[in-house]
Amino acid sequence: MGQDSIKENETVVQLCDGQKSVSTRSMSRTVIAAMANKIIDMILHAPLEPDLKENYCRKLSGLASDEGLIMIFLSCDCKITPMDMKYILCFYIDMMVRDISLTFNVEVASIYTVRYRIRKKFKDNLAFQFLM
Repeated sequence: MGQDSIKENETVVQLCDGQKSVSTRSMSRTVIAAMANKIIDMILHAPLEPDLKENYCRKLSGLASDEGLIMIFLSCDCKITPMDMKYILCFYIDMMVRDISLTFNVEVASIYTVRYRIRKKFKDNLAFQFLM
């Protein structure tokens, strides 16, 4: 695990640790951008149709400046793991389950399980209604 990955994971864990300041907002932008870039790289190497790749990459590249998404992450009361964030970003851009499965090289049933777990984790937070 590289130094950047360790810093990224620590930042994601600290994201909802009660630090709701301006620096947290800029930190969340950085974390979202880093995670989006990782997903973009995975999408580019996934066996997806070129127009789907382009569409998903375009949506992901604009997430760091999406104030709505930043407010969603800032409004959470529990910790968001890097895996949670990875899947939440995919669900947020309306990525199809089949495409998520091909991108992350996991079974479709695993995606449904992850979605269920994330829904359960954030069920009381109205900001995560896009998962429901």
